[in-house]
Amino acid sequence: QVQEPSFVLIDGRRIAYDEVNPAHPRGTVLLLAGADSDRLTWYNQRDVFGRVFRTIALDYRDTGDSDSVSDPYTIADLADDAAFVLDALCVERAHVVGVSLGGYVGLQLALRHPERVEKLVLVTTSATFIPPSPELLAQMRLLEQDQPVEGGFGMQRVLALVAAPGYFINHPQD
Repeated sequence: QVQEPSFVLIDGRRIAYDEVNPAHPRGTVLLLAGADSDRLTWYNQRDVFGRVFRTIALDYRDTGDSDSVSDPYTIADLADDAAFVLDALCVERAHVVGVSLGGYVGLQLALRHPERVEKLVLVTTSATFIPPSPELLAQMRLLEQDQPVEGGFGMQRVLALVAAPGYFINHPQD
């Protein structure tokens, strides 16, 4: 279920986040989304983690419900924003889970603010840029084809190219 975001102010900029906080949390989990994604990427995981852990999913600056920015910024800036959000929410240490771009942000968070990271979980990411394989380039070319589609069918086409075979047959709700 989608909930209205909460906000933390960083230098006058709003950073949006969702939070699930059980009665007796066994720590905090910080969820970092991939590029072109926002905190809603974690809607399936947020409530599951939230049964046991205080769970925070945030929108980076310039993403989702966070404020847009015109100045350039780096992955390190996004990591510093994440540390600031932890500060604002009185979280000393968190288990950090980052997917894709979120993995880059999580790595920078661990390097720049190691005292804040309890554990780091990296999903489909790397420590450095790795040129795409020929197979990935072929998929990207298919995704870039300009084909008119209605409603969510465009997203279904994209996800069918990147999901495991049979995923949508086994998970029709997605």
